[in-house]
Amino acid sequence: MIEKNRSMRNHVTLVASLRIALSGLWAIAFTGFWFIMAIPLAEVGHEPLAEMVLTIIRNWGTAVGLLFSILGVVGGIGLLFYKSWARVVVIVVSALACLNIPIGTLLGVYSIWVLLQRETVDLFRKGA
Repeated sequence: MIEKNRSMRNHVTLVASLRIALSGLWAIAFTGFWFIMAIPLAEVGHEPLAEMVLTIIRNWGTAVGLLFSILGVVGGIGLLFYKSWARVVVIVVSALACLNIPIGTLLGVYSIWVLLQRETVDLFRKGA
């Protein structure tokens, strides 16, 4: 049983590390998206409808992307400290990450598998 707990601790640490790293990269990507979207905004000139649509895509796309990226980083850090709320946050973020084929799907399925194991649930109840 002790060996199984050690194994699940390693899995949780790996999930946390991967979630922090990939969410951090996504945060950088969405910040870059915001800056890059300035190019087509400048090109539309005096077309108010096009400008409005591109502004909405730019701002909402960046805001939603950064929100989930921040949740991923914060959840990953919480996993390292075996916080029960972090387990729930990472399960939700991982479920949404499954839509990002193929890497997000692989990490999402692996994360969900690790975080739903009975041994993992026990680790979070005890606070590791």
